[in-house]
Amino acid sequence: FILNVANKVAFKANDQFGNPIKVSGSIENQNGKVVGKINPIHDGMGFVMITPKAGETYTAKWIDEQKKTHTSNLPKPSEGVTLQITGESSKRKFELLSSEATRTDMAYIVGTMYGQIVFKIQNTFANGKIEGLIPTKDLPSGILTITAFDHLSRPTSERIIFINNHEYTFSPDVEVMHWGINK
Repeated sequence: FILNVANKVAFKANDQFGNPIKVSGSIENQNGKVVGKINPIHDGMGFVMITPKAGETYTAKWIDEQKKTHTSNLPKPSEGVTLQITGESSKRKFELLSSEATRTDMAYIVGTMYGQIVFKIQNTFANGKIEGLIPTKDLPSGILTITAFDHLSRPTSERIIFINNHEYTFSPDVEVMHWGINK
């Protein structure tokens, strides 16, 4: 929960048996001002975009399927770096956002698959942001781990995404066998 930068806060609502439940609600600051809406996208899961401010606290107020009201405190915002990945298929974009106190001039974004480095991007922050494209077109299908490092090679943020370049596709075929006499 990084101060003064857009944060994508994911949530998952489920019952005591792990089954997804429908919820609705909002994220409010300590003054009761709504700063985000809780609307699941699929099976009780979704996300809220929030830009936390210094000195503020945030609470999720939500209602479950039985119309029971719940309150959940969100973590206290702190200084740091957030890495966001957007897009689909071969057009993946990254955005590295840094709060003021943790901002450095240079950052590195490294992608690894199957224990091997598949790309490394070096860039400088402009107004607390580094953005660019992730070269996924020539990668094999599988899990891609993307890690951001500061100028001292310390990891600051990490995300994993699935790459599907469709090299493992096949065309299924069905043949119906008839036993006995055909009529």
